Amino acid sequence: MVSNSTSPAIGDRASPRWLAAQERERAVWQRKSVAPSDYLQRRASYIDAWMRLWDVPRGRALEIGGAGLPAVDLLAGFAERHAVDPLMEDYETFFGARGHKARAEALPFADDHFDTVLMFNVLDHVDDPARALAETARVLDARHGMLFFSCDIYSRTWLALRSMRIALKGRRNNDWLHPHHFTAKSLWRLFAAKFDVLEASDRSLDPLLGENTRRASYLGDGWRTRLKRESRLYFVARPRS
Repeated sequence: MVSNSTSPAIGDRASPRWLAAQERERAVWQRKSVAPSDYLQRRASYIDAWMRLWDVPRGRALEIGGAGLPAVDLLAGFAERHAVDPLMEDYETFFGARGHKARAEALPFADDHFDTVLMFNVLDHVDDPARALAETARVLDARHGMLFFSCDIYSRTWLALRSMRIALKGRRNNDWLHPHHFTAKSLWRLFAAKFDVLEASDRSLDPLLGENTRRASYLGDGWRTRLKRESRLYFVARPRS
């Protein structure tokens, strides 16, 4: 591992909301069994094919927030591979996962170290999304580094109603696992500060993560689904010079 002494410690300035979400995350994963190997291989194959479309060099790769099933471990040909997660020690106990215990806001790597970073369904789980993206940009090669990214998005109306519900009933049973929720516009605005987006797609199907069931059908489902408009936004991006 390449150390970066300027990064703050893993517990530095963590909010109570994020710490509570991590405790719930730990409990959820402790109840899960490890995913079937055919699913993990299929998931990695989708990601590998996506990277090949962009002719990614097989140098140094990092996966942020890979949890108990980091795809980077299954990607062939890389000279160096790392996975980081704040609960990595727990995932090693639960599933035998290997990686570094680290927060996305404090990556223990030098500037410009990686050719590729994977960050799938993670940004809504971190404590400080802007800082996490800044750290991601910092560790990517400033000239050629590429980020492959996904995150769930929702309608603005749904998030406004959700905020009202939390104000009235508190956070209990109101999605403790996700300290943050985004609209497409708010997520794009975060990215624009640190990255140039090369590709963007909004998917209700999630083939790149190996999911083959529809996440939402806006025409045939009930009012809740149509109002929520949940889907997953994908980016390929480079650090902004």
